[in-house]
Amino acid sequence: MMFHPRSALFLLLPLLTGTSAFSLCNRRNVFGRNLALFSEPAAEEPVTPEDDGKSSAAAPQDDILSSPAFLKKKLEVLKEDITTCDLQIDAAKALFDVNKAEFGEKIDQLNLEFDNMKSRVVAQSAGDEKSRVEVARAIVEVIDNYERAFAAVESDTDEKKEIESAYRTCHDNFMAILSDLGVSPVETVGKEFDYEVHNAVTVMPSEYEEGIVCAELQKGYVLGDSLIREAMVAVSS
Repeated sequence: MMFHPRSALFLLLPLLTGTSAFSLCNRRNVFGRNLALFSEPAAEEPVTPEDDGKSSAAAPQDDILSSPAFLKKKLEVLKEDITTCDLQIDAAKALFDVNKAEFGEKIDQLNLEFDNMKSRVVAQSAGDEKSRVEVARAIVEVIDNYERAFAAVESDTDEKKEIESAYRTCHDNFMAILSDLGVSPVETVGKEFDYEVHNAVTVMPSEYEEGIVCAELQKGYVLGDSLIREAMVAVSS
């Protein structure tokens, strides 16, 4: 029969410790049970819906984005960005001052030349409008002659009618030139009397209400805001 080393150790332990073999066996069993208790895995407690809701509510508090450390770091970064922007602004101002000292006189000279050029353009435009007014007045006098002739002459023959047609063609050409210059006739009949563009030479009863122009005796013309000639009218009484 083979003799196991553990058996020899078990027989020698009572002699070395002064404890009986039975006592050792009892201690061995107790130690084994305690070891089993520590080695067994702990049973997981079931998670109730109420506990799960509490965990979800507490989760945002543990979010790193809301932690004081993160917010403090973010504040430091923002302060650094502000400092960087201030430095860039100071550098831009310094560069502006340098360029102003170097080119300031040239810039002032360019601004002066621009103002002078604008003044010349305005003066030239005013001169152009004045010239157009003078030309328009001269053409209006020619048109008046044509219209007086049309009113005085009666075309009772084919030859006279042909001559009248040629004159009317010239009259229409002059009217087209006025239109190209921006000249337009003053509105008269049916309009309320306007002392700025109308010249009332008579008052008469008419189908219109009092103060309304009822007849045009001579055409008037305007060029934009400039009056070429007042219209001679009759006003309803």
